[in-house]
Amino acid sequence: MRKYIIPIFLILLCSCVEDLRIKGEFIPELIVNGFLCPDSCITVHISKTRPIKSSGTPNLYDLRRLDIQVSINEGDFFPLELDSSSLSSSELPTIKFLCQTKPKPGDKIEITANDPKKEYKSIYAHTHIPEPIEINYVTHFTEYHDFPTGSHNYEMDSLIHFVFSIKDNPNVKNYYKILFTNFLYFHDYTDHGVSFDRIDGPVNYYDPIFSKGNIKLIDDTIIPYNPYKVKLSIWDEIYGSFYGTIYDQTPDHRYFFFSVECLTKEGYLYLKSREAALNSEQDIFTEPIALYSNIHGGKGIFYGFSAPNILLEFIDHMTEKQMNIRKNVILKSK
Repeated sequence: MRKYIIPIFLILLCSCVEDLRIKGEFIPELIVNGFLCPDSCITVHISKTRPIKSSGTPNLYDLRRLDIQVSINEGDFFPLELDSSSLSSSELPTIKFLCQTKPKPGDKIEITANDPKKEYKSIYAHTHIPEPIEINYVTHFTEYHDFPTGSHNYEMDSLIHFVFSIKDNPNVKNYYKILFTNFLYFHDYTDHGVSFDRIDGPVNYYDPIFSKGNIKLIDDTIIPYNPYKVKLSIWDEIYGSFYGTIYDQTPDHRYFFFSVECLTKEGYLYLKSREAALNSEQDIFTEPIALYSNIHGGKGIFYGFSAPNILLEFIDHMTEKQMNIRKNVILKSK
């Protein structure tokens, strides 16, 4: 019997596969992605759906003619302008429309996109900018641990704990994306002088709400009390190279960045679906997961968020007497 198990399994597996044929002409739809935050210009990225078997970079020049407009707090609609530089960008197959208007917390924003030639369906979406919550740095402290490296030598590692507080508004249903980043800057001596390299270090979550990872998506139903104290930790080698990097010198500056993005419901549902879709890619037997969309007449996502944050800067490699605390900073990408 054993030698027939695999062939029978294959027959059963093949019997579940159908020959699907898509009838009719393919009709492209607009894809609209916009992530709005306070004090930043309203910007959206536009693309279009393509047939499954298409390849190469899509031609988006026909999207230049789109009439894209936004309205704030049910006021008059005003147009977004095409960013012509996005047409030559090779980073993403999208083109960018923007305006100089910057929304504020509490603002309600609507967007429409219409094609003068009627080759694409008109789209509509709406969102708002959530009010930011109060976050604060509470304290940090260090635990030292000895680990044997041989019969006579020991290395000492330190576990650095950070405590932050978040104050949830109990009168409003809230959704959050919590981010904690540990990064360092090293001198990089080259023929052209001295530059700084940024290295992102690992993070451990010692908190009942969180598990491993740098980004967490939660709603306020799992916050047990208010304000809630979040405990986050990182390992740091006292001797030798910094854990997780190829550098063997002491970092010149070290930063810890804590952010709590206050999301709209549609933003939370989109990010949760994206997280589930990424996780499903690891399992070949899991059906594909569709990304959440709030774009009527098309695809994509349009949501607002506020992102209060705290940046802790340690100078002279964790000398606690030399620590700067800054709130609501804008981090540049690596």
